[in-house]
Amino acid sequence: MISKKMKKKLVEFVREDIAGKDITTELITEKKCNAIIKLKEKAVVSGLEEAKFLFEFFRVKTKVLAKNGKKYNKGKTLIKLKGSNKQILIAERTALNVLSRMSGIATSAKKAQKIAGKNCKIMLTRKTCAGLNELDKKAGIEAGILPHRKNLNSAFLIKENHLKFGSIQELIQKAKKMNKKNKEKTGKGKQKNKLTEKKLIEVEIQNFFELNQAIKAKPDVIMLDNFSLKNAGKALKEIRKTKIKIEVSGNINFENLREYSSLKPDFISMGLLTHSVKGINLSLLVS
Repeated sequence: MISKKMKKKLVEFVREDIAGKDITTELITEKKCNAIIKLKEKAVVSGLEEAKFLFEFFRVKTKVLAKNGKKYNKGKTLIKLKGSNKQILIAERTALNVLSRMSGIATSAKKAQKIAGKNCKIMLTRKTCAGLNELDKKAGIEAGILPHRKNLNSAFLIKENHLKFGSIQELIQKAKKMNKKNKEKTGKGKQKNKLTEKKLIEVEIQNFFELNQAIKAKPDVIMLDNFSLKNAGKALKEIRKTKIKIEVSGNINFENLREYSSLKPDFISMGLLTHSVKGINLSLLVS
């Protein structure tokens, strides 16, 4: 399902592309036509719902022939279109761009989870393009991985720069107090909302001194940031003596993912899934 907020963004993306008038499409006579969108390479597909919305916004009949999160071979027809040639051409590039990016993320995400197997769950990060966070997260979810924090309000994540202004123990205790205060505000029988619900508390650590501080402070999750494979293994042994969940992050790629996942942390987050997206090659063909 597409949120109202994202629907508005998608329409704005097209309007930005039109920039007042599609002067090339103005050259042609308006006619009814059929078109298809097909894959030009093997991919895990995501973004079909968004592409369908964009074409239907321009009154183009749309029939989706694939499912989000599924892998298809080169040549697979994903969508059939029927409507005004002008409307199809106006929406074409924005729809293909969204479908390409989301399918690129889904393809890499599925590959990453396959490498990690049952050892751990792969997660995205917040290293996305501004304005596309919701779409990027959705693509990851459709591929079967976790989105991590969706926004700054969804969880506490105490990072290196936060620790310039307070200790690990101090900031974790403040987060716990904020959770407690919000719980008291909600009260018995009162409805929870995004501002009053309990938030997960995670702290990012860089070394073993910070690890010891974090374990004593008892957050929900400890993130090992840029730990070597050897040091990550040592850190996991210490954290496993507690009930704290473990996330491994920082320069994890397809070359070293198997080794890190063999340590069996709870989560591995991979920034490259969104900051280095390889869009999937697609084409729209008018018949």
